Amino acid sequence: MSGFLYIADDQTVDELSGRLRDGGINVGQESGRGRLKLWTRREWRQPGELDSAKKSLQIRGLIQEASKAGFKGVRFAVEMTWILGPDFTPAQLEHWEATINTLFAPSFPGRIICQYNRSRLSPEVIMAALHTHPLAVFGDHVYPNFFYQAPLILNGKLNKNGQPPAAAQVEWIIAQLKRARAAENDRVALIQKRADLAEKLQAEVVQRKRLEHEVAFASEREQLKLGQELHDGLAQHLTGIAFQISAFHETLAKVSPAQAPQAEKLEALIREGVEQARALAHGLYPVGLENRGLSAALEELACKTQKVYGVHCVVKSNQRVFDDLRGTIPLQLFRIIQEAVLNASKHGQARHVVITLAKAGRNLSVTVKDDGIGFSSPKVGESAGIGLRIMKHRASLINGKLNYRNDKDGGAVIICSIPYKPGLLSPPPDGPQRKTRSSRSGTVSSTSWFAKT
Repeated sequence: MSGFLYIADDQTVDELSGRLRDGGINVGQESGRGRLKLWTRREWRQPGELDSAKKSLQIRGLIQEASKAGFKGVRFAVEMTWILGPDFTPAQLEHWEATINTLFAPSFPGRIICQYNRSRLSPEVIMAALHTHPLAVFGDHVYPNFFYQAPLILNGKLNKNGQPPAAAQVEWIIAQLKRARAAENDRVALIQKRADLAEKLQAEVVQRKRLEHEVAFASEREQLKLGQELHDGLAQHLTGIAFQISAFHETLAKVSPAQAPQAEKLEALIREGVEQARALAHGLYPVGLENRGLSAALEELACKTQKVYGVHCVVKSNQRVFDDLRGTIPLQLFRIIQEAVLNASKHGQARHVVITLAKAGRNLSVTVKDDGIGFSSPKVGESAGIGLRIMKHRASLINGKLNYRNDKDGGAVIICSIPYKPGLLSPPPDGPQRKTRSSRSGTVSSTSWFAKT
């Protein structure tokens, strides 16, 4: 735990306290604990001329006082307008600022930052600051200060030309060269650190995307498995029961005609259950997609949409390339189109839906356009529902992009495009080629900060 001493002069203590509170600091509590002290020039400035030795003793005394109170160190922030007045000269300030560099070494339990207001302080004072601070802060940027001359200032010896001895200047130049090299090394190290971090983040993104793909594909496999089990299990089982009830109905009609209508109703209910099971199975497991390709599966979807929702649905495609897609791409495209058609039919109040499969240059695209009420958000995509989010996620799984908008003539348009590569296609099958049908209904600028390291 360290203490903080702020010397306010450009602003009042009350103004400073208000700003600290706005920044989330409990000024009363921190002051009560002794962790925060807000001074003015009255407490900070010593009587008489500025004496570097006396000022150094003041700093050491504050550090010792903080150490006895249990603090590991003290941070100072000083508004340097406290030096304004007839008692201090720029030369005295320069000597004092150079002197405290001998105090605030890396091992010293203190740090200090000095604020120089260029609108109130003379150029000579600003020059003294530039000569005596190893770091300079302008706006949001920190700069190594290559004009730092504190060792030369403290040397105190001048030759007949009023310059420090050559030996002192050599040492200062060497020190500046070392500082420049250290700053360059720090810059290179920072660049490398950022590059390493970017590489790590990129690896994490790739890993996360891979895991998302694995989870999505595992979920899809389970969904297909469930659909297949519904189709081959429950639906077939119900079909068998329907045949048995049909036979029972025929027998009952002969021996007890009065009760035969009950058996007929039961048979009708069972057959309705068969149709529902098959419809659910086809939604989970599009058999046509596996057997005859994407176009045929979409034509079946169009027919089902017409039958279930009364929505006229048309598939337009003369691109066989869609039927030769391999891997999970045709299934993901089917799911996206299925969701878009369902949304248009159930929520979009559409009466007509057109599904278009197209190839343009290096891209394949599927478009679902309807004549419904369109998207309700003033800015389409501003608050996408779960259906659109799922479609976007499915598109990302196959390196595609999903775009959606309201059509100028009314209704909604959803477009999924994927990059077309030869590797996306299945190898030519042995034997007759399957036919593709084309369609089917269905900081302050005037202020600089200087820091001691």
